[in-house]
Amino acid sequence: MSSDLTMRLQRCRRVLAASRDGYWERDLRSGTVWYSESFYTMFGLRPGAAGLEEGLVEARVHPKDQARFREAYRRAVAHCGDFDYEMRFLDGAGHWRWVRGRGQVWADADGKPEVLSGRDAWKLAWTPGAPPSVSLTNLWHDTSGKGNDGWPAVADLDNNG
Repeated sequence: MSSDLTMRLQRCRRVLAASRDGYWERDLRSGTVWYSESFYTMFGLRPGAAGLEEGLVEARVHPKDQARFREAYRRAVAHCGDFDYEMRFLDGAGHWRWVRGRGQVWADADGKPEVLSGRDAWKLAWTPGAPPSVSLTNLWHDTSGKGNDGWPAVADLDNNG
């Protein structure tokens, strides 16, 4: 490998590791899914753990978020476009975690959907019966003044939008 290519790969690895996000890629033809080690770590799952195959991921999406998640997925695949969502995801410890996900559908040479690649970043954790815990670096908020399920909206303490 050339030193330029090696430097670029090392840079990408450092940036991805520093983000603390979880990365994934789905082959839309075969259904095969790859998850980064950071994806498993983010959700308290063992790397390579079973239970994240197609259909089983959706089972970890909060019931109130499933229809919106499915529609965003369907739209992205139908238009070879962006996949953008916020949802609650059940982690390995049984806690609901707010996730912000973004992805992109990549088309083959004929313009048909081939691969969906993306990343998830957690927003806040929520356990039924307890107030949500907040990450000061990744605050979830909305402009309506009320968070999801009646929780007060979390203010953006950094004023960074």
